[in-house]
Amino acid sequence: MKAIIFDFNGTMLFDTEMHYRAWHVFMPKRLGRDVSREELDRNVIGQANVDIFRRYFGDISPERVEELTMEKEAEYRRQCLLDPDRFHLVEGLEEFLDALKAKQIPMTIATGSPLVNLNFYMEHFHLDRWFSPAQIIYDDGTYPGKPAPDIYLLTMERLGVTPEDCIVFEDSLGGVRAAHAAGIHHIIALNETEGDAFYAEAGGVTRIIRSFHDAQTVIGI
Repeated sequence: MKAIIFDFNGTMLFDTEMHYRAWHVFMPKRLGRDVSREELDRNVIGQANVDIFRRYFGDISPERVEELTMEKEAEYRRQCLLDPDRFHLVEGLEEFLDALKAKQIPMTIATGSPLVNLNFYMEHFHLDRWFSPAQIIYDDGTYPGKPAPDIYLLTMERLGVTPEDCIVFEDSLGGVRAAHAAGIHHIIALNETEGDAFYAEAGGVTRIIRSFHDAQTVIGI
């Protein structure tokens, strides 16, 4: 192991509920109807905003995609601040990151969040204690979102490592598939609710954990 790559949303921060709430505010306003959680799970959660908005609003311009993205993500950030009981790093993560830093193990974040959200997380969680902002990969609109492998290919290139060198922490099926498609076969799934069968078809998952309390033991440091 030469590097660890973390997904952020749903992995380092359990924020799916805040995304649900944001979409329930956004969709009636812009689409003219609400959407069920089942529809959100099927068509929205874990997918890139550009794909979501073009699915619901047609072949809209990049400028319109950006406008809708900024509106929805502003609502999401508002929902985060309204729920301080949920808006915190996953249990055990800070201690795990401290241990990795002490052992000088390279690590970074590969997130589908846009820069405005990444800056929000940096501000509230002080992520620069552990991560170099220059090495974090986020959604800048230049590559396809998960489950395409591009985000992990870019992250490995930036770190200067190969798939064999990496361990990935992910939560979503799309994220697991993206890491696996990038050639990474050491994937630890972190999920607060789903059982083992949830990841059965994705491939590459070597362990499922509920928090980071036992992560040091899991990766053998």
